[in-house]
Amino acid sequence: MKLTGAAVFLSALNIFLSITASLGNALILVALHKKSSLHPPTKLLFQCLAITDICTGVISQPLFAVSILEQVIKSDQFKKGFIIYKQ
Repeated sequence: MKLTGAAVFLSALNIFLSITASLGNALILVALHKKSSLHPPTKLLFQCLAITDICTGVISQPLFAVSILEQVIKSDQFKKGFIIYKQ
């Protein structure tokens, strides 16, 4: 992988979006809990959508970010830069 800068940027962006997705959907769950004027099936649908988004933000996106960073660390370009920096 020659685009280490782009990969690191995508990984950082993915972590940021993971945090915002988790917090935003937790806020939606709190709002749905307080709001009682929605029809029960609609409320259940929104709750299920928010929970799946939270799971994506907590599980899938961080694992993807780690896999990108793992590829960057294993690349030759990163190792050469680290050796030059360490000397």
